[in-house]
Amino acid sequence: MLDYPFTDAAVVLAALSNATRMAVLVGALAAGVYLYVVRRQGIRFWIWAPLAAALGFLAARPMLSAPYTLSDFVRLRLEEKQLLLDFPGQGSPRVLAVADIAAVRFTLPDKRGRNCYLLLELRSGEIYRSSPGHGRLCRERRDELSDWLGRLR
Repeated sequence: MLDYPFTDAAVVLAALSNATRMAVLVGALAAGVYLYVVRRQGIRFWIWAPLAAALGFLAARPMLSAPYTLSDFVRLRLEEKQLLLDFPGQGSPRVLAVADIAAVRFTLPDKRGRNCYLLLELRSGEIYRSSPGHGRLCRERRDELSDWLGRLR
């Protein structure tokens, strides 16, 4: 009935892999600089602890700012009275009954006007978020999905 691909799963996995590599690289560089400065200068360990914490944050920053996560669905399909959500790295889709969906919402595009997300809120309180969509795409898909869900209930 409906089939909404948001992002290719391979793109999500590649972006996360690149962010992980960057975090490891920055972390190794920060640790090397830290050890060099402490050994070379002979400065006490506790003086450099705040610097190490700041460098650790810089190492984690690429992972924290990645637009994709493994918990965001990359494809939504509506079949019969079920929604099928495909997640990257998982073989079989997660199946949700139409009756379990309380609301379909969307987020507005970010400051750059590019990324928006479709949100599925279940009656149990769980929320499923899509991988990023572009511009007005989320609003249009929310409206169309809400119409279909209204007909099926």
